[in-house]
Amino acid sequence: MGQWMVVDSNMIQSPELESFLRHDSCNRAVVAIEVFFELYKQRSLDGLRRGLNIFRRYPGQVVGLRPTGTLMKIDPLAPDFAGMLLLQDAGRSIAEMAALLEPSRIDDHVHQQLTAKWDSAARENDSMLEGAVEILVSLPEMEEQMFSRSEIGIIRRQDPYTLDMFGSIFGAAEQLSDTFSDGLGIRRGKDGAVKAGTLTFRIGLGLVIYLLWWISKGSQSRKKLEATRNDILDLHLAAQATYFDGFLSQDEKARWIHVHLDGALSMYGGMRCV
Repeated sequence: MGQWMVVDSNMIQSPELESFLRHDSCNRAVVAIEVFFELYKQRSLDGLRRGLNIFRRYPGQVVGLRPTGTLMKIDPLAPDFAGMLLLQDAGRSIAEMAALLEPSRIDDHVHQQLTAKWDSAARENDSMLEGAVEILVSLPEMEEQMFSRSEIGIIRRQDPYTLDMFGSIFGAAEQLSDTFSDGLGIRRGKDGAVKAGTLTFRIGLGLVIYLLWWISKGSQSRKKLEATRNDILDLHLAAQATYFDGFLSQDEKARWIHVHLDGALSMYGGMRCV
């Protein structure tokens, strides 16, 4: 059947990705739309050509994911839940875009298309920076509300968590999931297994796991805004990857979040799509 792996933006030009696709024609690179925003925000034709190069050579093995906001609204009980997550024609669209980027094809119309995509990526980047500010402000408050001083010591020593700590972690994830759902105008039931199938819950749990990483590193109060923005993007990709076979990333923290998020979901009854 092959493996379906979500691909981080730092992997799209890597030999590892090409090896993965070449190894088995049934393997699939699952690409979030935010990864393309990372390409477009460079405002570079050469950078875009390099970024699409591997995907262009394996168009039948590239699958796109719908935008995160759309994914968060999808009901995990929907009959075709897995199909609703995906943009099946992503490989064809990439091949068409790569063809348009050939120097002989660049004209005013192509420039207008690219400018629109670059501007959209810039707006998305500004939105994620705003989200990064909120995350930076909320981390100390979450730490204080969720864990005692002795529990913070357990996290920093990487000792086994207590049952009360697990209760705090999953309870906070549910509260965040409900907050995200309310913001999107979504009403969902209280069944834990169903809730664990939603992206709102998985991002909420991912945010709590990101908090655990932050505490384990000493609860640093200063952090570059752009770095936190990148962490948010990685968190979204790690959450999306829990629906599939894994996550291809060169970022150690992103892989750590995915591994712990996937493990926590297995405790909670979370499902996969492939």
